[in-house]
Amino acid sequence: GLTLLFWGLRRSYPGIFWMWVIYLILMIPYTGLVQAGRAHMADRYTYLAAVPLSIAAGGFFWKVWEKLRLLRLLGYLWLGALGRGLLSLADMTRNQVAVWKDSVTLWGHVVEVNPANPFGWINWLRALHAAGKHRETYLRAQEAASRFSDQACHWFDLGLYAQADGFPWKAVEAYRRAIQLGPEFQDAYHNLGAALMQLGQLEEALGVFLKAEQLGDSPVLAFNKAQCEERLGKQEQALKDYQKAAEGGLAPAWIAWSELWKRRGNSPHALTILEEGMRRCKHPSLAVQWVEQVLEFKNPTESQYRRASEIINELSMHTRGQSLKVRELHRRLVNHPNSQV
Repeated sequence: GLTLLFWGLRRSYPGIFWMWVIYLILMIPYTGLVQAGRAHMADRYTYLAAVPLSIAAGGFFWKVWEKLRLLRLLGYLWLGALGRGLLSLADMTRNQVAVWKDSVTLWGHVVEVNPANPFGWINWLRALHAAGKHRETYLRAQEAASRFSDQACHWFDLGLYAQADGFPWKAVEAYRRAIQLGPEFQDAYHNLGAALMQLGQLEEALGVFLKAEQLGDSPVLAFNKAQCEERLGKQEQALKDYQKAAEGGLAPAWIAWSELWKRRGNSPHALTILEEGMRRCKHPSLAVQWVEQVLEFKNPTESQYRRASEIINELSMHTRGQSLKVRELHRRLVNHPNSQV
């Protein structure tokens, strides 16, 4: 209806007509007819589309003021009201800027407005942690766990932030509480095992890892379980779990698997594992480890020297020569007693 009205007024008031056309064009992303990003619509489009209407309204009232010279007083009153409205909008904008400054202030405001919103707490804690405010994150997580004491996820988060703040014993308490509330909470078992291992309680940690494994497997879980088994002297089982974690795509697992074989006196097999890891993962840490193992050999082959030199050159180009580790490897390669470089 408005479009037809402005079409009829296009000759008398062409400015208003074209303002309406611009408004319709800018409203296209807001309607969802054209997708812009993952969100169905973005607020900025609504603000942008309101600009031409605001200009049109201002032009319309200006024309009215010009033609009705006898009603200048009303015009001045209108300008006063407009100025007051602009001041109010400016104050609201200032407040909004303070709230939308970053994720910490935004979610902190959500919690302040509605402390009973669990998702607000979860996102606020994540924002605080991402900002490096670990101590505050832990204290707020305690508050959230106390407020939502019947929800396992908040106790789990408290455990996470306790570990990040250097309190593994407090993390253990939080994870145990999360497991009480959610007996099938696999991540809570996994993290509890990691915290217990951090405290040196290896036998209990291994039992918890086994329980977590019953609820669901993952490369990270297999890797942590293998580390626990290796520290307990259960090398055969550790090798199996390192292999499982490595084949799951975890680069540190390839290194740990290789290192364990090397400590068992089978350096050629350890090198073969790293070569397979380099082929599958293509992670720089594997290449560095491979070169280090080659340099530990008393009599590396010519092909190993050549390959080590190629790897160092590739890493040097990748890091633009700024890596101290790569420069150290290059120095060791050149100064090796049987160097062929």
